[in-house]
Amino acid sequence: MGIPKSQRTADKPIGFLLWDNDENVVIADIDLIIRPEDVNINNPSRNKTTQTLGSAWLDSWGKGIVRIRISGTTGWRGDGIKDGYAYFKELKQSVYDLWHELRANKVSQGVDPGDIQLVYIDQLNEVAVVVEPSSFDLKRNKKQPLIAKYDISMTVLGSIGDFIDDDKDSIAEAISNPKQRFYDVQTNLNGISSDQTSLVGSLKKLGSDIASTAETFVDKSNELLVAIDDLSDSAINPVVALSANVQRIGRNAFQLLATPYRLADQVKASAMEISSNFNDAYCSINNGFGVLKTFPDFSDMFGASNCSSTGGGSPKSKYADTNPFEEIYILDSSSVAVSDAAKDAMSQLYIDPLTSTFSSDEILDRLLVISEGIEVRK
Repeated sequence: MGIPKSQRTADKPIGFLLWDNDENVVIADIDLIIRPEDVNINNPSRNKTTQTLGSAWLDSWGKGIVRIRISGTTGWRGDGIKDGYAYFKELKQSVYDLWHELRANKVSQGVDPGDIQLVYIDQLNEVAVVVEPSSFDLKRNKKQPLIAKYDISMTVLGSIGDFIDDDKDSIAEAISNPKQRFYDVQTNLNGISSDQTSLVGSLKKLGSDIASTAETFVDKSNELLVAIDDLSDSAINPVVALSANVQRIGRNAFQLLATPYRLADQVKASAMEISSNFNDAYCSINNGFGVLKTFPDFSDMFGASNCSSTGGGSPKSKYADTNPFEEIYILDSSSVAVSDAAKDAMSQLYIDPLTSTFSSDEILDRLLVISEGIEVRK
C-alpha cells in the first residue's frame, strides 16, 4: 500500500473561477485559503421504486442533478493585507453578486447570459464543475462575534468540458450573431446551388423530359442566389424577396413534377431532392437575411375617415374599388426586372401542391416563362 498523497490546502486547494466563456476572460479567481469546514456533494439518482404484486418495479432515468454545499469561514486575522471579513466580502462578491450582475448585463445586451460561468474547483475531492449559486448565506454566532461564516449552496450545470468547447452551438450562434448568420446563409446557398446543378446533370443523364426546363429554371435560381451575394445593401431587398419567391415556386413545381406514378424512380428521386433543396434555400433566405424593410406611404389609399364630414378629413381615395398595391408598391427595377407574363406564371405556382390541377407540361411551360421573364441587373 502506497503512502497517501498530501491533502494540505496548498497541495489540494478548493476555490472558484468566474469567467466569460465568450470572451475567454477570467473575471475572478478565488482560493479558499482556509479550507471549508463542511463539504457536501449530493449525487442523486432519478429512480422510482413501486411495489407490485410480484416484486419491486424500478423506473430508472439515470443520474439526477448534483448539488454541492460548502460551509466555513474566511478567518479573522487575515494575512496582513486584508482581514477575514474583507475576504468574506470578496468571496460573496465574486461567487454571488458578480455572477448575477454580469449575467443581467449580458441579457440587457441581447447576448447569451450563459457565457458567464462559475466554476467550482475542488482538488481535494477531485471535482471541477460549472455551477450556479443557489444561495449564499452569512452566519454569525455570539460565541464567535468576530467570525463571519459562509454557507454556499450550488447546483451543478455540467462539467467544464460541456461548456469549454471550440464547436459552438450553430443555432445559438446564428441567433445571437446576425452578421455571422448572413455569411453562413450565403455559404449554405452556394452549396445548394452546387447541389442543384449536380442534380440537373443527373436528370440529363437519365434522359428525363423535365431535364431541359429544370436546367433553365435552376440556372435562373442560381443567378438570383449569386446576386444576393454580389449586390450592394441598397439594391439587395428586391432580389432577396424575388429569390425567396422563386425558391418557393421551385419547391412546389418539382413536388408536382415528381408526382406522376409512371415516372421512373431515379427521376422521381432527383426531382424530390431538387424540391427539397429549393425548400432549404427558401427557408434560409427567409430566416437568414435581416434586410431593412422599407414601406411606402399608403395614406392615399385610405381616403375619407368615419368623421370626415364633421372634421374636414380626407377625400375619397383615388384607389377606391381597385387593388392599389401593384401601383403603390413597385419593385425596384434598378436591380431586378420581372415581366408581366412571369408575374402571372409565378402567381399560379404559389398554390399548395396538394390542390394543383396542372399537368406536368403546364408546370414546365410556366417554369420556362418565369426563367425567361426575370432579369438580374448588376
